Amino acid sequence: MIISKTKNTKINEAIWLANDLLNNKGFYEEILAFGEFDMSDAKTEKIIELMKVAHKESIMQVHSYFKKWSRAYGYYEPNRPTRININTAKLNRSIGSLVASIIHEYVHYVDGLTPLSFGHGSNSPNGKSRTSPYAIDNIAQSIIEGEYIDNNESSLIINTYTPWYKRLFRWLFWTVQEHSDCVRLSAHGFGITFINLWGHFYE
Repeated sequence: MIISKTKNTKINEAIWLANDLLNNKGFYEEILAFGEFDMSDAKTEKIIELMKVAHKESIMQVHSYFKKWSRAYGYYEPNRPTRININTAKLNRSIGSLVASIIHEYVHYVDGLTPLSFGHGSNSPNGKSRTSPYAIDNIAQSIIEGEYIDNNESSLIINTYTPWYKRLFRWLFWTVQEHSDCVRLSAHGFGITFINLWGHFYE
């Protein structure tokens, strides 16, 4: 599981979506369909298995930092293998791109849990599109941004992230509709009547 150690709302939204992907059968189907990765001594099926086990049995923390002049979106620290870091100076991009960064570093994290190697060597991205971190993060971004079209052969269903206050509003709206026979709203001056949905009213 990926957990947040930052208060940044955009990063937290991306973490939510990344966890949703990592729980999704369709995401792994798209990874499997990609084929074998460059610079990897692990088969794609094995990488998928390791990703699933890591998400269920271990916790990876996402921390944030600010480096305005750095070109890096984030990084993984082998000496602190349970955490990744996201650069808040580089958040002026799509949510799909941010999810991709988290998934990219997550693949490094999973790689660090095993003696197998499926990274991308140096930090230069040139010619690395078929390595597992770059290929899998590209699949993640494409899914989040709707470029993968669902069909009858795919199990891909991604839930759209909804902020907590919108979820609360929807729940309240549904509750008022469902219990409209026992709900009374009244307002007088600046006061509001607080409603007990079981029929008891408090001023």
